[in-house]
Amino acid sequence: MGTREIHFHKAVHAYKRGSHVYFLNSANGAWVAMPSSYAKCLMEEQDIVNHSKEYMYAYDTLANASIIQDVQRAEKQSICEHKPLIVQFQTTGECNLQCIYCFNEPSLRTHVMSETIMKQSVDYVYSHPQACYGVHFSIYGGEPLMQRDLLYSTIRYIRKKQPDKNTTISVITNGTLLTSEDVSFFLSQNAIVNVSFDGLPCFQDQNRKDKNARNTSEQVLSAIGKLKHLPNLSILTTVTHEMSSKLLDIMLFAEENGFPGVEFMPLRMLGTAENNNSLTVDVKAYIKAMMEIVEAIEEKQIKQTAVRALLRMLYPLETMQTVHGEIGCARCGAGRDTILITCSGEIKGCDMLPEHHSPVIGNVRDGITALEKLDCIVQPGYTKLKACSQCIWNRYCRSGCTGASASDQDDYLSKHEMTCMINKALYPYLLEKLATDGGVLHEYFLTHTTSIYDHDGVAKE
Repeated sequence: MGTREIHFHKAVHAYKRGSHVYFLNSANGAWVAMPSSYAKCLMEEQDIVNHSKEYMYAYDTLANASIIQDVQRAEKQSICEHKPLIVQFQTTGECNLQCIYCFNEPSLRTHVMSETIMKQSVDYVYSHPQACYGVHFSIYGGEPLMQRDLLYSTIRYIRKKQPDKNTTISVITNGTLLTSEDVSFFLSQNAIVNVSFDGLPCFQDQNRKDKNARNTSEQVLSAIGKLKHLPNLSILTTVTHEMSSKLLDIMLFAEENGFPGVEFMPLRMLGTAENNNSLTVDVKAYIKAMMEIVEAIEEKQIKQTAVRALLRMLYPLETMQTVHGEIGCARCGAGRDTILITCSGEIKGCDMLPEHHSPVIGNVRDGITALEKLDCIVQPGYTKLKACSQCIWNRYCRSGCTGASASDQDDYLSKHEMTCMINKALYPYLLEKLATDGGVLHEYFLTHTTSIYDHDGVAKE
C-alpha cells in the first residue's frame, strides 16, 4: 500500500492542552483544535487506502485551515487587511478632574486647539493616503466638553468635509459635564461616545475626583444612563493594582446596569504618575480575573455587555485578521495608519507610545516631513528580538502594544513584558474554551461583533 506524507507549513506549531492538540500557523493566524485521538491517527496512519474516518477528518481540517500543505488543494486566499486611518485628535488639554494616574504633563493642561488649526487638521487627514480606506476620528482631551463649542464645530466640519466618506467619529469624555443637549447632538451626528468610568463607584470616587476633591461617580453614572441608547457606547475603565482582581465584579455591575460595553485599560505608568508604583496593575490577578469573566460568560452571567478587551483577543482567533496594525518589524500602525494630532497641530505617531519614543514627525500644514523620526516609530529596535519573532502568539498580539502596557520605566522592553505575560496566559486558555465550551464563547463573540460578519455569520472579506 502507498503512503501519504504530511507536510506542515514551516510556521506551524503544535501543543497539547487538556484533551486536545492545538495547531497554529503563526504566518497567517490560522489555528485548529482537535481531540488528541484524532491527531494521533493523523501521525500514525500511513495506509492511504484504509485511512479511518478520524484520519480523514483530521487531514481535511488541517488542510482547509492551511496548517498542512496539499498539492491537490489551493491555498486559502490571504485576507487583505486594509485598515482605516485612525486619528487621535486632541482638541484641548484642559480637564475638570484630577485623576490620580493622569499622565498629561501640567504644561499641556492649558492648551486649546484653534479653529484654524482644527480645520487644517481635518483637511490634512483627508489628504492622507490611508484615508482612502476610511477614517476614524477619536476626539479627546483633557476633557473635550471643557471646550464644547470647539468640539461641536470639529464634528460638524468633519461631516461637512466628507459627508459621504467612510468616516466614524468617537468622543472620549469623563461624563461629568454631559448634558441632554450634548446627547442629542452626538446622536444627530452619528458620533460614538466613550465614557471614562473606573468600573465601580468606589473605584471611581477613589481614582477620579474633581478639582475640589469631590466624588464623581454619581455624575458619571447619570451621564451613562443618558447615553445608553446611543450605538457603540463603551465604558473606559483604567485598571489599577487594587482593581486587578475585581474585574468580574466590574463586569457584573456593568451587566446589571445595562452598560453596552466595557474596555479594560491596564494602567501604564507614564508621565506624572510614573513614580506611583502602588498603582501598577497586578498582572497575575488581572489574568485570573479575565478567566473568571470568561467562565461567567459561559454560565450566561454576562450576556448583554461586551468585554472589549476579551473581544479584541478573540478577534484574530475567530477571523485570522489582526484588529489593527501589522506584524514583525512593523510593530503597529503608529505614524502610518495611526496618527496623533495635538492641540498645536503637531503630528505624532500615537499617544500610547512612551514619551521618549514619540517624536514630532510633522505638522498639519506641511504633513509628515521628519521621515527619519517616522522610521524610529515604525521600526522600534525591540521588535527585532528573537523572543518576539519566534513566538507562536506573535500573529495574534502583533508583538504587543508597548504603550498600552503598564510599567514604571519609560522604555519599550519593560512595557512589553506585561502584554506578553497576559497574552501567553490567555491565548491558550481561550483556544481551549473555543474548542470545548460548546460554542458559548463563539456565540458571545458573534453577538458583540456583528459589524464584521454578514447576517449568516460568514466573515466579510
